[in-house]
Amino acid sequence: MLDIGCGTGQLTDYFRAIGFATVGVDSSTAMLRHRVQHRSGRPGLVAAAGAAGLPLVGQFDLITLTFNVFNHLPDQTAAKSVLAEVARLLAPTGLCVFDINTELGLRQTGELTEIRVGGSDRIVWCRRWAGDRLVLDASGSFLDGGAWHPYRERIHKRVIHTAEFEGWCEASGLLRPSWRSDDLTTPLEDPEESAIAYGLIRGPAAPSSADDADAATGGRSEVLSP
Repeated sequence: MLDIGCGTGQLTDYFRAIGFATVGVDSSTAMLRHRVQHRSGRPGLVAAAGAAGLPLVGQFDLITLTFNVFNHLPDQTAAKSVLAEVARLLAPTGLCVFDINTELGLRQTGELTEIRVGGSDRIVWCRRWAGDRLVLDASGSFLDGGAWHPYRERIHKRVIHTAEFEGWCEASGLLRPSWRSDDLTTPLEDPEESAIAYGLIRGPAAPSSADDADAATGGRSEVLSP
């Protein structure tokens, strides 16, 4: 199982616990370091790399890109490059699972200010629109080692329409995704009417009668090389 944009490893921890060999890739070395040091005694293989150029060979039965990885990419060229990597690494009978924030979902959170005060963090999120993307400015502080540390980050989330995404898949040699709700089984007749659309992309030789939800948890990887 390959998790692109794995962060601190919640998803790979789950799949490793049910028997998968896992590889996690993220561009944030800080998140990967946290994962190795704190999340698990057996963190699995990790690699620090951008999603558009993965230092991997072999094929994976399951590839995941969740927490809106595609919305965070800077432009459609980057998105197409990531999909080309998925096409290169997805096993013929494998499954790719991803999610995207639709324009509806992003606009529901636009022009909002949100304040979080927790025991170990104090953060203010300010959201605003800039062209075709939602800009999230986060600032505050977090508790670490008995001291409070300042925190500031700007995140861009670009609008992606499901129809254009389907075109990118075809251009990359992938099958068109099947759009589902968050249970991964209920089809979405119009994914643009959902705040978050989940997509399932089968490998070209995957049996068309296979149940997608079973496929997402029942495969096993045999050839994994970082």
